[in-house]
Amino acid sequence: MKRRLPILGAIFAAFYVLGREKGAKGPTTGTTPPGKPPTTGATNILGQPYIGPPDAVSYDFNYLTGTCNPNCSNASPPPGVGAFRSWALQRFPGGQDGGICRACHTGGHSEHKEGRAWDFSSADPAPLQALVDFLTANNGEQARRAGIFFLIYNHQKWRPDSGFTPYNGANGHTTHVHLSFSHAGAAGATSFYG
Repeated sequence: MKRRLPILGAIFAAFYVLGREKGAKGPTTGTTPPGKPPTTGATNILGQPYIGPPDAVSYDFNYLTGTCNPNCSNASPPPGVGAFRSWALQRFPGGQDGGICRACHTGGHSEHKEGRAWDFSSADPAPLQALVDFLTANNGEQARRAGIFFLIYNHQKWRPDSGFTPYNGANGHTTHVHLSFSHAGAAGATSFYG
């Protein structure tokens, strides 16, 4: 019987995925109350169940290329960052769009200049903390699935490989959460985006 269970599980998953492609109803991101981390059976941004472990994202900061995209636009950001922004603004009421793109001549290095960073802003700390809790729960499962390789909030920096550490930058990020995306996350090519 033990040998049959993995096979039956794989068959069920295949039928479920095929059913979703044909328009069958299933769990959606709306099944979890706003601001609450998903439980077992979590779904991606399209409402489809995750299949497989969280995405492996390199956290050695090879992503910090220091480049700039002069054509970056908050109106048409990279697909993953734009999709995450839309999803988070709906999922965590009270939060606001703090921007994705920055001009190439503004400040030092930033993924904002490439369109690979987003700031989730609010005068109320509740939606900010709810997003941080959602992303960092279970060793950062949702952050890894979304291709987020670090975040900064309330004088703390978080990375899946080291957890929370003090952040001593000039801006303490007390009124917004800064999210930096890998190239795959920014392109929407990780499991969070379907």
